[in-house]
Amino acid sequence: MPSILPRLRIAMLQFHDGTAWELLSSVKAALRSLSGLQNPEPTIDQVQLFFTQVKALRNTEMGVWLQQHVVAEFATLKAMFQAVQEGRLTMEEVGQVWLPHEAKGLEDAELVICSEPMWLCPYLRLRRSKVMLGVLHMALLNEFPTTNEGDLWSFWSGFKSMLEERRMLPSVACRTTIEQVAHQSGWQLPYVPFIGLGIQTRYAPVEERRALIFRNNRQNTLAFRSALRMFVDSTENFPMKVMDMNDFKKALSFEEIATFHCVIFVPHGPNALRLSDIYAANIPAVVPEEPLVQNFVWSSRTFGGYDAETRYLERAPPELRTQTDAPAFHASNYLQSWSIHRFIDDRRYWYQFTESGPRCLTSCASTRCLRFCSF
Repeated sequence: MPSILPRLRIAMLQFHDGTAWELLSSVKAALRSLSGLQNPEPTIDQVQLFFTQVKALRNTEMGVWLQQHVVAEFATLKAMFQAVQEGRLTMEEVGQVWLPHEAKGLEDAELVICSEPMWLCPYLRLRRSKVMLGVLHMALLNEFPTTNEGDLWSFWSGFKSMLEERRMLPSVACRTTIEQVAHQSGWQLPYVPFIGLGIQTRYAPVEERRALIFRNNRQNTLAFRSALRMFVDSTENFPMKVMDMNDFKKALSFEEIATFHCVIFVPHGPNALRLSDIYAANIPAVVPEEPLVQNFVWSSRTFGGYDAETRYLERAPPELRTQTDAPAFHASNYLQSWSIHRFIDDRRYWYQFTESGPRCLTSCASTRCLRFCSF
């Protein structure tokens, strides 16, 4: 007789829309695997998303579905950050009052994915009896709203207890983040990469040869994008039309992206969710090669990059940190320096832990290389 699985309510803490879609798709695939061929798939009664900002996927089919399941808006989370920074709310009140009021569903759902900001998870652990799934992508202290030493100590204490008691089963989707967390806390968390299970689209280029520069409006990429545009415009009979996603007035669906012959990424962080999505759709991806890529890949604030506050890379106090072997190169010094001539060996070492180089089908060291790639 087939077994009957319970009807599930799923609640997720995740403020990024693309990541929320990826995690939900992975959970559904895992549930199908657990049920097996002889049993019916589990029924998901309800999906609740907490503080998810539907931005990158706005007005797409994915984005519309996600927005319909958001029960606590991202603006609520931002307002909490500001209240803490202005001294109108303490971190203790965040855990005891604000979180229970704004995110009630996270306490009693059968399946909770406590993702980002992960520093809220130790507060949630105190109010939930069942084990949570934890998925970290960006810096562990990304958006932590205070520099108060007591608040940081409270977080590290709760984080340590949460893992030691196995109240959360953690994983990390970015290998650089794994090394950062090990440096900060001593915990070596397992690597479970994003693999684009929610992407059903497949590569279907139209007859006209076109390349798409993927969306990126960061200051340090403007010069590269301008130089690329000048190079393409000045080259007679350039074999491919190069279009910039930043110039489109709306978010492109994956069906639309899949009609391009390739996608050009200027990676602004060590892991880009859309890179795994493009890879899953079998769309050729082109990225700058070393050393050019080093100008861009460490700039993301959310991964503790150049413009991040120093607290993003704070280490746990010695009494709350487990022992781990130190890597050959410092885990964070290279992130806090715009000077390309400093920490060169560190950057070269840590680049191997990014998702850009290993996953991309083609790397180009200069704009001229793109002419070869375009044939």
